[in-house]
Amino acid sequence: MYDLCKKYVIRKEIRDMTEKEWMKYKDALLKVYKEGLIEEITKIHVFVDDYAHNNDRFLPWHRMFLLYFESILQFISNDDSLCVPYWDWTLDAENPNDSIIFSEKYLGFNECLKLYFPSEHCLKRKEGIINPFYNKSKINKLLKIKKDYNEFREALEIVPHALVHAFVGGDDGDMSMMYSTNDPIFWHHHSFIDYIWHKKQKNDKNYNYNGKDNKGNKVSKEDILFPFNKRVKDILKLEDCCVKYKEYNHVKIQTYDDLNIYRLPESYIKRHKYSLNKVRKIENSLQEIKRQSRLKKIFIFLKKLFID
Repeated sequence: MYDLCKKYVIRKEIRDMTEKEWMKYKDALLKVYKEGLIEEITKIHVFVDDYAHNNDRFLPWHRMFLLYFESILQFISNDDSLCVPYWDWTLDAENPNDSIIFSEKYLGFNECLKLYFPSEHCLKRKEGIINPFYNKSKINKLLKIKKDYNEFREALEIVPHALVHAFVGGDDGDMSMMYSTNDPIFWHHHSFIDYIWHKKQKNDKNYNYNGKDNKGNKVSKEDILFPFNKRVKDILKLEDCCVKYKEYNHVKIQTYDDLNIYRLPESYIKRHKYSLNKVRKIENSLQEIKRQSRLKKIFIFLKKLFID
């Protein structure tokens, strides 16, 4: 299916879409939810809990999951160019509540979005202030740290990725649970996570797929991504998936390098079976990046003041 690309789909940042593009996409997206298809899709995500999370299958499995979801959207819309735009939440890191993704035009819902798994309920998100996310500076520095696939995947999954889930969902909202696919934001968040991974793959030539699965076995490019009957090697290169990302050239200047990032809640860590020690270690390492950046700026300032 992905061997020869006659045509590529282009995943844009949500702010980079024309109104016509967004409305066509949103119409197809809401059909998946309002016609009950999302229930079966969510069951897949819940069923592969340990198989595709908190281990090194996380990134390739979710890349395949996005491709699967896009194929559904394309079928519903009868448009093979339709794809899941990404939400660059680093642009909204300081004040997530102000993000356009929560506006009515995008994915803010003034009325009940009815869901049926695990039981009938309205979509639930955190009420009140959403704590800050990691900003672009932190993600860029994470990309530049020379880590192998296992270390990079673990750092990305259990801290920046998890933080968005936890802070959008709150204590008991859909995004905080394994049925997080109930929230349409899930897809745009994971499209961005996939984009971050693609950048790492593209920029680090010595970067290879490695690590272990949830049973401690070594992962392989030959592994099947259940239940999609695709191997990791089939989707490891984004170009083999007939997908491209378009970089969003925004004009917003981020100056809050010292943004205070709240820790991932212990309740979320326990629910998703993460190691508390690993999470805190990665959080501390990212904060250390912040301190090193600040000290470097101070050193440069003093050097110019007293030496140059």
